[in-house]
Amino acid sequence: MNQDQPEDGLRDLFRSDVAEKTRAMREILSGPGGEGVSPERAEVLLREARALKGAARIVDERDAVRLATVLEECFLALHAGSLPRDRATAGVLLRGVGALASLAGEAPPAPAEVEVLAGQLSALLHPAKGREEPAAAPEAGPAGTPEDESLLGLFREEASTLLENLAGVYVPLLAGAS
Repeated sequence: MNQDQPEDGLRDLFRSDVAEKTRAMREILSGPGGEGVSPERAEVLLREARALKGAARIVDERDAVRLATVLEECFLALHAGSLPRDRATAGVLLRGVGALASLAGEAPPAPAEVEVLAGQLSALLHPAKGREEPAAAPEAGPAGTPEDESLLGLFREEASTLLENLAGVYVPLLAGAS
C-alpha cells in the first residue's frame, strides 16, 4: 500500500473543494446587472474563503492560505460595508478568486504573482492616504531639495528590496532549469 495515498486523497479533496467554492464565489461576484454584492452574499463569500483557508492549511498550501486570508479580510469588509460594493472592487476580488482556483490546478501562479495579487487585495482594505484625501497631499518641492532626495532614497530602498526578493524567487528557478 502506498503511504502517500492519504495525502494524495487530501490534495484531491482540496482541489475539488477549491473548484466548487471558487465557482460559487465567482457567481456571486459577477452577479447580474452590475448590482453590488449584498451583505448576505458577502457572508457566503466570507464563509467560503474561511473554509478554503482552513483546507489550504491542512494540505500545507501556503500561497493558497495567503490568498484565502486576504480574500477573507476583504469579504469581511464587504460584509461590514467598509469596502465598496461596486464592479471595480468585484473585479479585483474576482482576480483573487481566480488565482486561488488556479493554485489548486495544474499550472499554479508563481509565488511572486501571488504576492502581487495579495498586495492588490490588501490595497482595497488599506487605500493609500493620498488617494483618500488628495487635497491633503503635501506640495512637491523643487527637484533637488532635501525632501525630494529623501523620497528618492526611500524609493531606491524599496526597489532594491523588491529586486532582492524577486532574485530569491527566480534565480533558484533558473538554476533548476539548467
